[in-house]
Amino acid sequence: MLNVRLYGPGLISRVKLDVIGINSGIKMLLNKKSRVLALLALCFLPSIVQTQDGGVSDTAAQLRDAGMKSGLAWEIVEGLTTEVGPRLAGTSADHRAVEWAKRKLESLSFDKVWLERIEFPVWVRHHESARIVAPFPQKLHITALGYSGSTEGEVTADVAGFTSLEALQDAPLEQVDGKIVFINYFTERTRTGAGYSHSVKVRYDAGQLAKEKGAVAVLIRSIGTDSHRFPHTGVTTLSSEPLPAAALSAPDADQLARIMERGQAVRISLFIRPFLERYSPGERPRNTGEGGPDRRPPGLLGPGNGSTG
Repeated sequence: MLNVRLYGPGLISRVKLDVIGINSGIKMLLNKKSRVLALLALCFLPSIVQTQDGGVSDTAAQLRDAGMKSGLAWEIVEGLTTEVGPRLAGTSADHRAVEWAKRKLESLSFDKVWLERIEFPVWVRHHESARIVAPFPQKLHITALGYSGSTEGEVTADVAGFTSLEALQDAPLEQVDGKIVFINYFTERTRTGAGYSHSVKVRYDAGQLAKEKGAVAVLIRSIGTDSHRFPHTGVTTLSSEPLPAAALSAPDADQLARIMERGQAVRISLFIRPFLERYSPGERPRNTGEGGPDRRPPGLLGPGNGSTG
């Protein structure tokens, strides 16, 4: 048995997938339900992926081909996003997403599907806004980063601009102290998405680094290669007293950079008011039948909702 957990905030659903003859040729039941987890199986059964000479095993090839021919994975994603929609952790939509996923897995005839109670922290944004006060007053489009701290009302300060984390690291304290740090780091567009691994470090580390240098808040360019005016979020490094942190949309980051190039002091007012709350769902039924979670390390399969998105 391959045990698979379906995680939804507040709930876990575990699924078992039949694997026949793991030690003797390994034949998988390439039916509808196994195609859904074909690629997942490759991740959690590495011994069946490669042959001794480094090639791809027959079983791995079967799983790959079955997964590529089936449209079921797309049907699941399309169904979840259409029938449930946005599902931030801890919300009523989150509960609907977990129930939706449970019904879907049951409809695919998995052996056992059940739910477990879990607890986790939920970060909730209640207010976020930013505006340039001087020299050219205008509104900026932002969204608070996950685990951002609160400004405790509106905070107004001059802006210290940088093009990278390294530039901020090298800056003297007096250049940053008491200011709002702005890091305008561009995500490189690549076919592999490798540019993300470089730019996401800005989101993770900018707040803590800026805080160490005395900044009152930090703004970053949204991580991505898009050009629309929709800022997008993601988590920062969780800390006990986080700095207020937000992402600017790409056009707003460009606009702020152009204004700063004029050589005049730029002053911004920022208001971010999030809360980190403990979310504790009620009890949910559990089925621990033979071959359950204690028999094998579980895999992970999630309905795509996060606590800080």
